[in-house]
Amino acid sequence: MSRGRGTLARYGVVGAEPACPQRVIRGHANTPRFSGAERRYSVPQERGYLRPIPRPMNPAPRACTVTDCDRPARRRGTHCERCHKRAWRHANRAYAKAAEKARSFSPKALTLRTARATIAMALKRGRLHRQPCIVCGKPGLPHHPDPTKAREITWLCRTHRTLERERAAQAAAAEATAARKAEWDELRQRFTTAWPHLAPAEREAVLTIAWREPLISSLPPAAPLAQQALIRAYGAWRDRR
Repeated sequence: MSRGRGTLARYGVVGAEPACPQRVIRGHANTPRFSGAERRYSVPQERGYLRPIPRPMNPAPRACTVTDCDRPARRRGTHCERCHKRAWRHANRAYAKAAEKARSFSPKALTLRTARATIAMALKRGRLHRQPCIVCGKPGLPHHPDPTKAREITWLCRTHRTLERERAAQAAAAEATAARKAEWDELRQRFTTAWPHLAPAEREAVLTIAWREPLISSLPPAAPLAQQALIRAYGAWRDRR
């Protein structure tokens, strides 16, 4: 009895035989012992109850400690994700350089990287000087509206450059969507014009390509999905000719 009372007193529990409704780890001689997680994230009260320590559910995000960086810091650390990667690449320059040489890029990405390298070398050699942001006047960073023209740049701060890139990405996505829609409308118009004049063997070839898609053969011919599959099959058959 004294042994149990002394063991519980070590954890701040008052009473000889406390009734603890939460999970406990039983040691030797049937002595209650609290687990490490329960001791760390809870505080013992009378009769062995564990009261959770109040913690904020959504703490305010901390800002990155790098100068002129207004992005939030990572959950563990003082830098944001981008600044953390930049610091890691600076500390591991040899490894990062070898990994960079082993990478492969698309023609569009390679053009943008070439333009950025051109501006970086001009800044390093003193042929170009940094200018403030044209929007807010903060220290500016080079931005390429057209990567094929490496020398034509605009100076924007980090925030406005991010906004400009997002706007350009949305415009490019909208343009690509419009191009796909125009291509689909043209293919549908060609299909509507050419389908009545196709020979039976040609129609059979188009239907064979369309039936390769799952669940198409079980749909009625007038169903929208069946019509779309038939138009796609006609486009594939037309490209093979």
